[in-house]
Amino acid sequence: MIKILLALLGRIAFASQGLAFDEADLKKLKTTGSCPKCDLSNAKLQGAKLQGADLSGADMRNIRMGEADLRGANLSKANLFNAYLRGSDMSKIDLSGADLFVADLKRSNLRGANLQNSNCRQADISESDLRDADLRGINFLATDLTRSDLSTARLTKGETLIDAILCDTKTPWGLDDNECPEEDVDFGS
Repeated sequence: MIKILLALLGRIAFASQGLAFDEADLKKLKTTGSCPKCDLSNAKLQGAKLQGADLSGADMRNIRMGEADLRGANLSKANLFNAYLRGSDMSKIDLSGADLFVADLKRSNLRGANLQNSNCRQADISESDLRDADLRGINFLATDLTRSDLSTARLTKGETLIDAILCDTKTPWGLDDNECPEEDVDFGS
């Protein structure tokens, strides 16, 4: 029993080492405004002003960065697993090849963003502006795009949005609400 407990404690201690961001990387980001391939996992950067920053290839798992200004930033191939970016301005951002699995981008401005070949599986991108965004090759499996505007986005209907949650979603082919929950109808008793 003691061996099992010690092994479990060892695993927890080892796992927790990878849970914090690198202080030197955070300092570099704050000083220079860029930090490619940095470890910013679990950092709290609420409302950060990182317009035009180079964060390509950065480890940003579990980052808390809501209401951030990331206009024109380069986050290509960044790991944004479970990232909180709700309400951020990410217009013209490069997220090509990024991992946004289960990320929260609700009510974000992604107008003109490059999301080519990114993984947005199970992400919440509802109520967001994706006009003029490049969505070719993206993984939208179980991604919530409820009330988002993709009306002028570059995408292929059959390949890109087939597995996404679309409810009052503006697409290049019109309003799509195939995934809206059915409302209860009261026929009166």
